[in-house]
Amino acid sequence: MTPPDANPGPAPFHAYPASRALEELHSGARGLSPDEARERFAVHGPNRLQEKAKQSVLLLFARQFTDLLIVILAIAAAISGILGEWLDAAAIMAIIILNGVIGFLQEYRAEKTLEALKKMTAPVARVIRGGTEGMIDARDLVPGDIVLIMEGDRVPADGRLLETVALEADEAPLTGESVPVPKDAGMVCEAGETIHYHGNMVFLGTVITRGRGKAVVTATGMRTELGKIARVVAEEPKVATPLQKKLEYLGKQLSSAALIIVGVIFVVGLARGLPPSGCSLSRSPSQLRPSRRAFPPWSPSPSPWGCSGWPESTPSSGAFPRWRPSGLQRSSAPTRPAPSP
Repeated sequence: MTPPDANPGPAPFHAYPASRALEELHSGARGLSPDEARERFAVHGPNRLQEKAKQSVLLLFARQFTDLLIVILAIAAAISGILGEWLDAAAIMAIIILNGVIGFLQEYRAEKTLEALKKMTAPVARVIRGGTEGMIDARDLVPGDIVLIMEGDRVPADGRLLETVALEADEAPLTGESVPVPKDAGMVCEAGETIHYHGNMVFLGTVITRGRGKAVVTATGMRTELGKIARVVAEEPKVATPLQKKLEYLGKQLSSAALIIVGVIFVVGLARGLPPSGCSLSRSPSQLRPSRRAFPPWSPSPSPWGCSGWPESTPSSGAFPRWRPSGLQRSSAPTRPAPSP
């Protein structure tokens, strides 16, 4: 017999009669010979879900802070802290940490889901090879193998049923069905139907809850329906969702707008004759106080905080004065005598 292609592809075995399925897989009622099984194993590989290299918890958590928008928020928090705006800095950092925790939990749960899927595969399988029934490691199954299943068994691979006797299977891991699904080898389904209606098929990872049956293996490993789910869960690089794409675009727009605004302010300041160090954060509050000559002689002395008033004492060596609001009189302040008539 000639082995089938390395990847049988989306052949609609559920739309074939049992005899047609055997022909497509170049198999028969006696199953594959040991030599044929070895040849197909070399082509298809082991019947198992691919393993993904595990990442440490710390690395998984650190990956949540590489997004551009998160970096911008971190810079904003740092600037707020330098300016003494501790409340703003704390609020921004809380948002960053919360976002990181949520993203970490989502990826951590995805890894745990993949591990749970791997545990659903059967360790051994009951097969017919060369007309002889026997038990083999489920990883050695190949398309075209004839498997026997009965109540309590975990299905070792996807297969087209050849015989059934009151067979029912729990397919909740794949379809979410809350009750066992009846199976019938004589059923022929429509080619476009979803797996919910494949009553003549059994799938890797599902459990036989009643009856017994015989099936020819149609797919193994990552080509099974369970393998497709595992591939989506473990997909790398991960496909960004529409919301993630919009947030990434927003982050780029915000960073570009911030740089443009800073550049415009810098250029306008230079055009007005302000030195580049005029807004240095290293200057003390007393150095930032406006000059008295910049105000009319009848106006109160300017406050470094933009409030008018007068100093309670004359500052010395850059000491910061205390200011009183204008319009208030001190009881001890001397008054100017009225001019003589």
